[in-house]
Amino acid sequence: PSNSKAESLDVMYRHFGLLDIGFRKRIFLNLVEMADAEHGWRIKRNCAHIAMDLDQHGERAFIDEAISKCKNTKLIERIYRDREKHTA
Repeated sequence: PSNSKAESLDVMYRHFGLLDIGFRKRIFLNLVEMADAEHGWRIKRNCAHIAMDLDQHGERAFIDEAISKCKNTKLIERIYRDREKHTA
């Protein structure tokens, strides 16, 4: 199920993502793609969580490009809302 896959990707991100920024980006892209195709709350939550982490690592342009292709407006709104909270 998609929610289980989203949880697995989040665990991989947290445990192995520190090794390589490219790995972290691939996980984020995978979650963004899943958010377009599936309707699972864990997908959106994990995607938004990872977006905030990538943003803190200076990857804002990458995030914006990735979500510009996303059709899931709720996910996009959440990422921007969370970003505003953390930069205020």
